[in-house]
Amino acid sequence: MEIKSLQLELLKMMKDFHQVCGANNLKYYMLGGTALGAVRHKGFIPWDDDMDIGMPRCYYDEFCKKAQTILPPYLEVRYYKNANKSPFHFVKLINKNTTLIENRYTDYVEGLYIDVFPLDYMKKNNVFEMIRYKLIKVLHTFIMKHASTERQVTIKGKMFTPIAKAIPLKVLHSILEFLMKINNDPKSPDLCNFLGAWGVREIISQTVFGKPNLYKFEDSEFYGPEKSHDYLKSLYGNYMQPPPIKDQVCRHNYHYVNLNLPYRDYIKDHSK
Repeated sequence: MEIKSLQLELLKMMKDFHQVCGANNLKYYMLGGTALGAVRHKGFIPWDDDMDIGMPRCYYDEFCKKAQTILPPYLEVRYYKNANKSPFHFVKLINKNTTLIENRYTDYVEGLYIDVFPLDYMKKNNVFEMIRYKLIKVLHTFIMKHASTERQVTIKGKMFTPIAKAIPLKVLHSILEFLMKINNDPKSPDLCNFLGAWGVREIISQTVFGKPNLYKFEDSEFYGPEKSHDYLKSLYGNYMQPPPIKDQVCRHNYHYVNLNLPYRDYIKDHSK
């Protein structure tokens, strides 16, 4: 499959998400590679195959609560609260008319998705908060290992997987949610994407996120951090310098993708 076909489908989903958020006063920011693509490429990073969005916790919870009444019929949200054996604690905005299976989780079938992460309050320069951060990262690793169908080859993977699978998945999700939301002080200096891929670099000052700014993205405009330079520099350093050609590859390794087959039809057919 050409990556452009996948990107065009994601762009359509993102336009509808942006419209829904505007109509319902829901704040969001483009995160990670999506924000980088908006600033450096005015759209998708040419080799990128996903989109990442962050919502401050109060807006995230409201979106989860209202999603099925405000989204277009072809979209839905799936995460641990409404999807059995979900390996994902954060919300995935799913296109119901597509099918996608990741190599890491071949037992879990869904549709093409946009990742929507909660942004929680954090105090980076606080010992107890950093202990909370470490516990959250361990629990999140347990959840991913619990649901993984990959053969574990690293020492860390071989060590974590048996421990993770010994604990019920619902218990892991419940503890993780509690720890993520335990700081509900809006005066905390930072916001953190606890479930992101960039570790402590995703603990960002609230002033950097600030008031969402519109950035050009392909033929549209979407919201990103107010101080995009500070945000992207925190994650990537010299973010305007593209990586070497050999590293310009898709991050995901999909087991199966079909943009024309509803994932529930795939499940129904394969269950027979």
